[in-house]
Amino acid sequence: MRAAPLLLLPLVGLARLSLAVVACASLAVLAGCGGGSRPTHHVVVIRGFQFDPAALTVAIGDTIEWRNRDIFPHTSTADDGAWDSGNLPADTAWSTVIARPGAHAYHCSYHPNMKAQLDAR
Repeated sequence: MRAAPLLLLPLVGLARLSLAVVACASLAVLAGCGGGSRPTHHVVVIRGFQFDPAALTVAIGDTIEWRNRDIFPHTSTADDGAWDSGNLPADTAWSTVIARPGAHAYHCSYHPNMKAQLDAR
């Protein structure tokens, strides 16, 4: 009868080891996710020959979507060449993922008076 507890010892040790492995893997996954930080989706609305918001601060890896709610076509064109939406007809949208840090001024190539700023950190 005393042999039974000895047979259970390896199983208890295996269960503890399995639990430790799962705990370590969970911590590694959480640590790899940057502390819970996830990319954010931002929306810039084009209306009345303006970008709204005209200034936006984002993180590297965030997605920016431009929605043309004007009756005229527009573009979202970075002054430094980081992105160019091409033609955005009325009621269409275009998005990009921000890959480079820094201050990015942008404009509408059809309407040069339309300007805005995106700061990526």
